[in-house]
Amino acid sequence: YFSQAELGLGHNSSFLSTLRSAGRISARAFSFFWGWVGSPNKKPGSLVLGGVDQSIGGKSENFTTPLSYGKSPCATGMLVTINDISLNWPNGTDSSIFMGSQSSVIQACIVPNFAGLMTLPYEYWVKFVDLAGGKPATGIGTPTNGRTIGINFYTMLFRPEDVFYGDLIISIQNGIRIRIPNTELVVPEMTIAKDGQVEANTLLRNIVINSIQNVNEDDLPQLDRLLFTSAYLMVNHDANTFTLWQADAGAGSPELKAVGEHGEVIEEFCANTTSPTSNETSSRSETSPSSALSPEKRDMSGAVIGGIIAAAVGGVAVLSCITFFFLRRRRSNRALVFEGENISMWEKPPTPPYHSRPNLFSPSELPPYTERKVAQMEPQELDSRILER
Repeated sequence: YFSQAELGLGHNSSFLSTLRSAGRISARAFSFFWGWVGSPNKKPGSLVLGGVDQSIGGKSENFTTPLSYGKSPCATGMLVTINDISLNWPNGTDSSIFMGSQSSVIQACIVPNFAGLMTLPYEYWVKFVDLAGGKPATGIGTPTNGRTIGINFYTMLFRPEDVFYGDLIISIQNGIRIRIPNTELVVPEMTIAKDGQVEANTLLRNIVINSIQNVNEDDLPQLDRLLFTSAYLMVNHDANTFTLWQADAGAGSPELKAVGEHGEVIEEFCANTTSPTSNETSSRSETSPSSALSPEKRDMSGAVIGGIIAAAVGGVAVLSCITFFFLRRRRSNRALVFEGENISMWEKPPTPPYHSRPNLFSPSELPPYTERKVAQMEPQELDSRILER
């Protein structure tokens, strides 16, 4: 379920292409950290355009793999293999929902703009509940019979008594282990009120996993935006790769680094933009096969740091403006009411009031001179073309 009013950063992103053509970034790349939203000690998120914040990622264990579009149903191109999912208890013991099987794996698509932590096949969800315990919030006035229609749309609701109190560890590609703390896994049900304020229902607990079953049972499982409360992602469309780290959520001051079109860290970028010469060249470091980001031989120039900060601030400003405009419009419209419905967990979920239609492919630009009915509209990226009048 893709939220509306998003900033398109896919492989055909006009936003990244424009920044690259203007020389504001050295590659069509971005790095993303969602931040902590459930913890009392909340952490701000991070979006870096054209580079990476090495205070959050870049220093811990990671893996880098090519983007894969091809015939895969994974529209983002970020296809990974989950080789284990474990419940980690406060006493230090782990319980795997794979039940010790060494041959079981789950192929999943990373979708940073999808609601919740992950979508999980029903058979694995049943194993999770068997191990985690707790009582699903069914028959107590929840309009979707145990699923939220709030911000973490259609993930699972539980009664607060005896709800799971441990962490979740997701092992990816036999390479890295992403630990999701309980404060980000089990949260109050969050909804958006008619006045645009976010409200928390503390009478229920929301385990931010979506069990895919019945009409969705053949869907490709996904790792979604709340994975990035604990993981750090860098996508480089020019290098056709993406990298995952275990995020350092306690990071201090940002350590911004630019990356090049081959995935290398840029030593010097826009060093002489005020008076370019005919023999001006860009110096780039070589890519190390043992690391996603190569250490540079000397400090990065102030120009590239300024460029990355400007790009990041610009991206946040665009997101803020879009969100403000969206919320103002929502306040003037009548809210969609779900009262009186009794939708089974086995039925296809309804479309939420502040999400676009479910199960869509990645955002794309509209072709010229076409018009579509409102009911057929998919999430779109703003058109970058300049119209002549």
